[in-house]
Amino acid sequence: MTFLLSHPDQDLIAHLSGVCEWALMLSANRQVSFWDSSTLIDTIKIVSLAHDFGKATPYFQKYIKDPAKKRGGPLARHALLSAIVGYWLAKHCFEDRQ
Repeated sequence: MTFLLSHPDQDLIAHLSGVCEWALMLSANRQVSFWDSSTLIDTIKIVSLAHDFGKATPYFQKYIKDPAKKRGGPLARHALLSAIVGYWLAKHCFEDRQ
């Protein structure tokens, strides 16, 4: 089985899950005046699980697995794709709550 990497020594799924758990732990018992707790929790889950989604592309995986490369080039950039996926997930998750 081939694992996707988020960092040279870390599995992508484990990284995303760990970030999500950490973010939820930090937000426990916090309130935001303009959101109910359910919306805050769902937002944290979406943002934390989508923040490195773009690292699943073959371009990024080739870059991360080749330590000789200093830069992966424009196709290995992951932030924009991750942001778009996070936006899409949030849009669909929250469209019934308006």
